[in-house]
Amino acid sequence: MTFGDFDVTIPHIEYDHALIERERLRRHTAIEIIDELDVLGHWARFGEPRIVGAMAYQLMVAHDIDVEIFGPLDTDSGFSIVAHWAKNPAVKKVLFMNALDGEDSGLGWEVSFLHSTGTWKLQMWLLPADHEGSRAVDFIEPIKAALTMESRCAVLRIKEALLAEGLSYRSLDVYRAAIDGGICDIQEYLQWCEHSGSEDLIAWRPRLTSARSTSFKQETSESFRSPTSYTVPKEP
Repeated sequence: MTFGDFDVTIPHIEYDHALIERERLRRHTAIEIIDELDVLGHWARFGEPRIVGAMAYQLMVAHDIDVEIFGPLDTDSGFSIVAHWAKNPAVKKVLFMNALDGEDSGLGWEVSFLHSTGTWKLQMWLLPADHEGSRAVDFIEPIKAALTMESRCAVLRIKEALLAEGLSYRSLDVYRAAIDGGICDIQEYLQWCEHSGSEDLIAWRPRLTSARSTSFKQETSESFRSPTSYTVPKEP
């Protein structure tokens, strides 16, 4: 089984380093796209934008960038931003999602961006500042605190293999399997899925022990920034 030019069936220490490097390069590309579009700067005019999802956890495999914005639910704000981006020839498609009557209780915009590495999907959800439903931002610290280098590599290995096989998945399922269940490859993951449902994922938080709480930060040191929030510069 291959993912691009890489064999994703045999885990070993050298391969783990390759996993981490591929994730780093994907995240670096995501940062370039965010910077080119000035995603956080534009949304900061209308609320508090936060990078969430795989990019925030340093677990990027699919070309997906997720942003939550907390502020007034005004459709004009999002449309003014995507209208500006439409002038960029790399922006190929824009979708709008009205979920005010759904569980998300928000407004969504999805942008397809053509990069030299392929097509990237930028999904942005505008939620009220006092949103009481599920928020992706609430998963960031618990997941990062619970990750070890071993579980991080397991997540990346499983997600790469799932994409190589063309199998759909929910990222939180993979995180729960690797962090709480100790699952480390696609075969184990598929077996795990047969006996583990996704019904309680909204309330799920990873199990954490004191021994694991600092291991991820101690084991990873990277030279480029990975923004999760944006603060508007103050006037001099």
